[in-house]
Amino acid sequence: MDTGAEDIPTLVFAKFFDTVTLEQGRKISNRYLKDMKALYSWGIKSGYITVNPVRHIEPKGEDVYRKYVPPAEDITAVLLAANQEEMDLILSLYGTGARISEICRLTWDDVNLSKKAITL
Repeated sequence: MDTGAEDIPTLVFAKFFDTVTLEQGRKISNRYLKDMKALYSWGIKSGYITVNPVRHIEPKGEDVYRKYVPPAEDITAVLLAANQEEMDLILSLYGTGARISEICRLTWDDVNLSKKAITL
């Protein structure tokens, strides 16, 4: 016997999201929850179902991702360990704020030595 989408108890979804949280992390669990809420909302709006069993499930708290910004000492240590080609690349990235792909695509037509400028 098939179970209808609106006949699945909220507890089943809650256990599923708890399992995903343990196995894959809070971020993945929250992504699944967001998608499931959107799916049920679409089903209600389209007239296919009348009940959203995930509407009261709250997302899990996520750790705030903080991007690592190296201190000046780390940059100096990397520069001291780099060969000339690596040093040129690092200093180009540091001095321009460009993406590595932008620096790697530079041609001499993009460089104006008299104006001390480059075109990215």
